[in-house]
Amino acid sequence: MKIAHITNTISERGGGIAAVVANIARSQKNTGHDVRIWVFSPDRKKALLEISAGVYGDLTDQIRVLNVTDLIGCAYMLLLGGRSSVGNELNSFDVLHRHGLWSPISLLCLLVNPRLKNLFLSPHGLLNREALKISSKKKYVFSWLIERFAYKKSTAFIVSSDHELAEVSRFPWAAKKNIKIIPNGVDECFFVDEPVNNSTVTQCFGRSDKRHQFLYLGAIERIKGIALLLEALAELSDMLRSRSYQLLCVGDGDKNYTDELLDYIKQHDLEDIVEFRPGIYGDERINLYRESRFFVSVSHSENFGITIAESLVLGIPVIVSSALPWGGIRAAKAGIVVDPDLESIKKGIAIACDITDIEYAEYRSNAVKFSGNRFRWDTIGPLLIETYRTELSSTR
Repeated sequence: MKIAHITNTISERGGGIAAVVANIARSQKNTGHDVRIWVFSPDRKKALLEISAGVYGDLTDQIRVLNVTDLIGCAYMLLLGGRSSVGNELNSFDVLHRHGLWSPISLLCLLVNPRLKNLFLSPHGLLNREALKISSKKKYVFSWLIERFAYKKSTAFIVSSDHELAEVSRFPWAAKKNIKIIPNGVDECFFVDEPVNNSTVTQCFGRSDKRHQFLYLGAIERIKGIALLLEALAELSDMLRSRSYQLLCVGDGDKNYTDELLDYIKQHDLEDIVEFRPGIYGDERINLYRESRFFVSVSHSENFGITIAESLVLGIPVIVSSALPWGGIRAAKAGIVVDPDLESIKKGIAIACDITDIEYAEYRSNAVKFSGNRFRWDTIGPLLIETYRTELSSTR
């Protein structure tokens, strides 16, 4: 099968989309499919350097970088009613899988031949309510000019959770489309060699190697609820100091928001409790998880949350917002679920601080059991291929 993945970003700072697309392409290539990745960048040379050094490094030969000139040429041919070479090449694929929205590369959807019915769309959370509030006017205009054609031409939508399914299903145009749930996966390097269990937790990941540390790893954006988390820590500061607990926030994002958070930390004398570090990507994240006692995400919205999956795979219990698609964690006793409000977050942090070593070992074991093989790409890849084939056969 000849497959093209069309993506908004090649940067590992692109909210996880880059890593997801790379892993999908890699798994499909490894099972004998002819896979290509199309991406937009205003600077092709710079993009190629970033590709070779990032998550796409081993896929360099499969990547086509389109620049402004390419897209202007496509738009010009569209206005003239003619065909472009880019459009002809695009329509030679058996499957077109679009990742993300609101990007210049969205223009390619105007070139897709609707009769082929081979366009699949993964919004990656960009149609969620909270996400649509960001630059809402620009997104409305962009939708009317371009994205509505992508929605119309899409054979099926592929979402990563029940939560994202509910968000996409709100739209009238989605009622006539098939929507498939296929979770995102975790890089293979995150899977431990031996299963974590109660008798080996202390030996393999012992207390001497694990700090009393809460970890947040991800984008520093308002939607992530970090300000609310800091407020909770400020009100619990005496307890946290008495138990030697700290919060480590690692990530890049909104500079103005980051400055606000740093000012809050200074004003409330939290420098000894909260530390901010720039984003860390790739395999280097594994040590951060393993050094931490709990992973924390109190985001107001998330279509999946790849860092939560990574934590669970490594046997790190999580404290997660009930607004995220991870409600099963409570029943599995693999972490603590809190509402995205101050009192609930405070309660969740206090429970985590008071947990005994025996209870913590059980949480860790349950985290690995809960994740199982559901986040392995060699499990997810075949599901995507089967989805393509099923949808294509039903429309032809």
